Amino acid sequence: MSEPAACPQPQFVAHPTQVIKALRVSGVIESHDADSVDAITEWLQRLQLQLGGAFTWATEETEDGFTINGERFQIEGLLGEGSFGSVYKCLCDGQSVAVKVLSTERIAMMTNCSQQVVLRRMLQEAEILGCLGGHPNIVQLRSAAVSQQTLRIYISMQLLECNDLFSEMLRRRQQPFSERDAREALTQVIMAVVHCHRRGVAHRDIKLENLMVASRQPLVVKLIDFGQAVMHDQSHERMRSVAKTLTTTSVYTPPEVQKATQDNEAYDPFKLDSFAVGVVLYALLMNALPQTSKGCSYERHPKWKLLSTNAQDLIKQLMEPDPNRRISMLDALQHPWLLARGSSGSAARSSRSQTPLDRDSEMQVLLSAQELNKALQRERGSSCWLLSGNEEAENVCRWFCKSTDESFVKLQERLAYTQQEEHRADINKRLCQMADMTQRLRLECRNLRFVPKANREDNFDVVFSGYSKLNEDAIGLIGLLMQAFKGPEPVMMIELKLRMLLHMAEQLGRERGFISFHIGQALPQ
Repeated sequence: MSEPAACPQPQFVAHPTQVIKALRVSGVIESHDADSVDAITEWLQRLQLQLGGAFTWATEETEDGFTINGERFQIEGLLGEGSFGSVYKCLCDGQSVAVKVLSTERIAMMTNCSQQVVLRRMLQEAEILGCLGGHPNIVQLRSAAVSQQTLRIYISMQLLECNDLFSEMLRRRQQPFSERDAREALTQVIMAVVHCHRRGVAHRDIKLENLMVASRQPLVVKLIDFGQAVMHDQSHERMRSVAKTLTTTSVYTPPEVQKATQDNEAYDPFKLDSFAVGVVLYALLMNALPQTSKGCSYERHPKWKLLSTNAQDLIKQLMEPDPNRRISMLDALQHPWLLARGSSGSAARSSRSQTPLDRDSEMQVLLSAQELNKALQRERGSSCWLLSGNEEAENVCRWFCKSTDESFVKLQERLAYTQQEEHRADINKRLCQMADMTQRLRLECRNLRFVPKANREDNFDVVFSGYSKLNEDAIGLIGLLMQAFKGPEPVMMIELKLRMLLHMAEQLGRERGFISFHIGQALPQ
C-alpha cells in the first residue's frame, strides 16, 4: 500500500515480549500480548469501547487519500507540519476539511513510549473535542479514526483558512488592537475557555497561534489545538492525564508551572489557562509579548500607562504570580473591563445604547443557546427552537405545531420571510446554522407561551401569568422576571429575552426536563 510522502507509513513490529499498555481507565490498567494482528485489533476495539466510541476506523489508505466511515477523503495539500504529524487540507463529499494525521511510530520514538500508549493519549484530543462540540468559539470535530494496519490517527476537523491572532497582530502593527477590539476578541476567547473548564477540560496551550480569526467583520475567534489538553476525572478527583509535563511556549507559562515541571510536581492546569489568557490580552493591547523573566516587569512597557485602569486591573489579575489569587475564567467574564460596551466616550455610549443587541450580547446568545441545546440533547435527544420577531410570530408557531419534523433549511426559509429587523434575523440565522451543524436535530414544539404586548401599568401581571408554565422547568425564572419588570421603565423585550435565555441555559445544564422558548419581540395585542 502506497503512502503520502509527507507522512511515512508506520510499521508495527510485534515481539513476543512486547506488551500493549493503555492508560488507566476506570482504575484498571489493561495489558495484552501483541504478537499478532488479531491482538492489536482486539485491543483497539476494547479501547474504542473505553472511550465511548470517540473514534472509528480508517481504511483504504493511499497516496492521495483515505476512507473513514465510508466517506472518501481526498488529500488536496499540506497545511502544516509538526514534530508529531501533519495537517492536510482534504475534500470530502464536496466540502473542504482539515485532517490532522498523527504518526504513533514517530511519537513513540520521540517519547520513548509504546505506540499503544501513544495511541491512547493522542486519541484524548478527539475525545475532548467531542465533549466540547458545538461551541461557536471552538474548532469543530468532524470525526476521528485509527488505522488498524498502521496505528495512524486521523482527526478530521472544521477547516479554518484564516490567520491566527499572532499573524493578525503583526498585520495590524501599524494600527494595533484598540481596547474595544481587544475586548471583542478576548470575550470570545474567555467564553470558549469557560466552556472547556465547565466540562473539566484544561487546554494548557492557549496562545496567539492557537486562536484563529475565522472572520474579521464581524470578528470571530476560535480556539484550536487541544493536543496538550487534559480532562478532569470527577470520579477520581484528578486529571486523567497527569498535569506534570508541558510543552507550551514559556512566555505563556506562569511561575508555579515552570517550577512544578522542573521538580516533577503537579500544578493546577486551569490556573495555567487563566495566566495564558492574560498574556494574550497583554499582547493584543501592547502589540508585544510581556517580559516575565526575573528582574523584568511587563508594566514597564511604554504603552502600559495608556491603558484604562480596568484593562490594567484585568491583566494583573490574570497574570497574578500566586495561583491561589489568580482570577478564574468564570470570574474574569464578569470583570468590569469585559462588561463595558464600546469605548469610554459619551458619544460611543450613546450610540451603543440605541442598539438593543450588541456584538458581546450576541455572542452570549450563541453560547447560551448552544448550552441549552446540549442540555436538551442529553436529556431528551431532541431540540426546540422558536425564533420570531414581529406580528408573524403566531403564524410561525402554527407552522411549528404542524411541521415538527421539518429541517432547519425550511426553518431558515420561514424565518427569512417573517424577520424584519436585521440584527435579530442575523442571530436567528446563526442559531439555525449552529443547530443544523451540531446534529441536524429533530424540531419539537411543546408548552409554547406568548406574552402579549401590555400597557406599562399591567405588564408585570401579564408577563407573570404568561410565563408561569416556564417556571415549572426553569427554577427562579419568575423571580428574574419580577426583578426585570420592577421600576418606572419597562425592560426592553429583547434584553429581557436575553436574560431569560442565559438563565435557562444555566439552569438546564444541571436540571432535567424539556422547555420551549421564544426570542424576539412580544406579540401585539
